[in-house]
Amino acid sequence: MSQPLLACLLTLSLLPLTSPEAKPPAPESPMTLSRPDGRSLAWREVGPPEGRPVFFFHGGADTGLAAQLLLEAAETTGTRIIAPDRPGFGASSAHPERGLRSWASDVGVLADHLRVARFDLIGHSGGGPHALAVAALLPDRVDRVALVAGGAPKDAAPKGMALPFRLNRWFAISSPGMQRRFVESHRSGLQNPERFLSQWGRMSRADGALFVDQPEVASLIIEEMTQAYSGGIDGPALEGRLYYQDWGFELGEVHQKVDLFYGDADPMAPVGWGEYFEERLPSATLHILAGEGHFSGLVHYARRILDSLRAIEPAL
Repeated sequence: MSQPLLACLLTLSLLPLTSPEAKPPAPESPMTLSRPDGRSLAWREVGPPEGRPVFFFHGGADTGLAAQLLLEAAETTGTRIIAPDRPGFGASSAHPERGLRSWASDVGVLADHLRVARFDLIGHSGGGPHALAVAALLPDRVDRVALVAGGAPKDAAPKGMALPFRLNRWFAISSPGMQRRFVESHRSGLQNPERFLSQWGRMSRADGALFVDQPEVASLIIEEMTQAYSGGIDGPALEGRLYYQDWGFELGEVHQKVDLFYGDADPMAPVGWGEYFEERLPSATLHILAGEGHFSGLVHYARRILDSLRAIEPAL
């Protein structure tokens, strides 16, 4: 592959947002918990403290700060959202040997610390595999699960993915060194939000429109993605490879009800991945979000996603 072509593809990989003119209210700093191995596990909370507990797992280039996107819906539905940063993201320490199974252990420890016996899960994007892992490995604690544009394993076809994300997937499977360069290009791109917007709009009109219509959302996403790389690229780069390795559990072990929300205009997580999970999970329902992208589906359907966890049929 020629260097000019590679540079072009890496440039297109940047998630373009918008200039941060409208600032959201500054959220409080994350809370932290020390693990026995010396690591710190950070998390934030959104919604009423007495509400029904729901763990929110962020995407593969994000942090728990992204849970602010669900703030209004959480307050309306009386939902307490607990949003941890995964190891190597934001304020959580790195864990070089981590996998999906170790994440379930971290979540169990955090739930114990918060005295939360049972809870629901939301996994957005790269948080999807982590939500399924926690559901499979902590079956007596997890009631329901919602995947929103959730990432899928290697045997799920990439049909419908935009070229830069297909390329990143191939790098994660076959060329870790190139995949690190891809992740580094994403981190570097965050320094130019306007460029993010112009390029993202060519791949996802739905998300591009969201960022223009709600600049405070774009500003929040810039901030939380920037925080994701505060400890460097090792955490996000490692995670990008985990999606395509052995998950350490079988989808048939997830016996909770799982609602799958996939936008049919999402260039990162195609509807085909939702169909993949619906066929293989014991109790899953796919909801196709017409005209929605990777972030717009999470924002526009936040209330319906939370309703699905409360056993209220989501009205699409």
